[in-house]
Amino acid sequence: MTVVNLTDILTDALKPHKETLKGWSVEDIGLLFMGFGNISIYPNETSEFDNDADFGGTFVENSNAIVQALNNIGIDISESDWDASDMYWLIQSYSGDIRSDLISIINNAGYSCYSWFDAEEENFEAETLSGWEPSTPNLN
Repeated sequence: MTVVNLTDILTDALKPHKETLKGWSVEDIGLLFMGFGNISIYPNETSEFDNDADFGGTFVENSNAIVQALNNIGIDISESDWDASDMYWLIQSYSGDIRSDLISIINNAGYSCYSWFDAEEENFEAETLSGWEPSTPNLN
């Protein structure tokens, strides 16, 4: 069994869009991930939720996964003097309110995005995110 983590999920989601992303500025790439915090990520068709199966991480974990996934597809944001700390501040901005094109490519990679929830809470609600439409370059 292959161990999957958020870096793997993002790498798979971003791969089909590699050439498009290579044409974007580092700022536009950063904006793709704005709000990518306080979310839960589970495989599509999950019907039973468990906190240990949630691929959404802390802001630090998510920002590191984003940078590594970009590196995995050949996009090195450090060439523009960006790093995980820059991503950290962008994902913290409007956390939990992510772009619809990012949700769509994650869905296409086999995963669904939800508003963060604690599966151990009684009567928790798994609310699927729909996202917002960007006015900047997008992957739709």
